[in-house]
Amino acid sequence: MKKTLLIALITLMSLPSFSQARFGIRGGVNIANLSNLETKTRTDFYAGIFLAVKASDAYTFQPEISYSVQGATLNDTTHTLRVENSNLSDVKLEFLSITMMNKLVTQNNISFLIGPYIDIRMADNIRNDGYFLEGLFPRMDLGLQVGLGFDVNDALSIEARYKQGFVDMINENNIYQDYNIDDANFNRVFQIGITYKFNLKQTK
Repeated sequence: MKKTLLIALITLMSLPSFSQARFGIRGGVNIANLSNLETKTRTDFYAGIFLAVKASDAYTFQPEISYSVQGATLNDTTHTLRVENSNLSDVKLEFLSITMMNKLVTQNNISFLIGPYIDIRMADNIRNDGYFLEGLFPRMDLGLQVGLGFDVNDALSIEARYKQGFVDMINENNIYQDYNIDDANFNRVFQIGITYKFNLKQTK
């Protein structure tokens, strides 16, 4: 995990050498859930940094590092996950997210966004209580982000994205009740937020 983070940081630090690179910040709201569970969405936040490397008027490569709080809200009527004795109202999963975003820009300032990501789980609110075991959730998730953006001006943009994970996020089948035992449980996150790009002074 440390090696992955180090490589990502070195990559981001080296990209400003490109003449069209601009550093930026991003943040907004996560509306998250886990598939194939009778749970409700969980609302939290994401925040991070990125480098927008403009290759042409129509294409920008945008590597990102973000902190994303996800999970799902438990359904109190069915107790899909066996947490009756843990007093949990939801499952909270916190990830360091590394995304290789590709931004396709149209002439009317609307952007199409697509890129793969790797999420590294940094924390969760699950403890060993007789039902849950620590290490219940995998350390990493791999997935794809797609979305739309609108450039308000040269610096400020509004974005809406969807994150779809491809890794089964629950390792143990025996935490289920009598259904969905064989179904995979993927991270699903809808994001809405803003980005802001700064001008970088280039040295000659």
